[in-house]
Amino acid sequence: MSEPTGGAPQAFVLRVSVPADGDLRIVASDVASKVAECLGEAPERTAAAGGAAEMLGARLADGGGAAEIAFEFHTAPDGMVIEARCGDRSATVRHVLTRMTFPADR
Repeated sequence: MSEPTGGAPQAFVLRVSVPADGDLRIVASDVASKVAECLGEAPERTAAAGGAAEMLGARLADGGGAAEIAFEFHTAPDGMVIEARCGDRSATVRHVLTRMTFPADR
């Protein structure tokens, strides 16, 4: 089981780094949508998780000057948390899942 830095153990952690600028940043959005799907999110809501990741990426890449953005996706009791870091800046968003099939609190 992986542990986010300074945090409590999580049931699921996925880390991915993408270029801060350019077309490949969309990979983080695709990964967020797929993670939400794998956690049991309703199909019509998986794009919202992807949109949250894209919003974080756009916010951090805007003038950040760093070469990449590191995303971390992990489960929470009510859904998933998306953390993003770019250089010395970071942002976090919680995506509440309408239904969840992965045990987040075990």
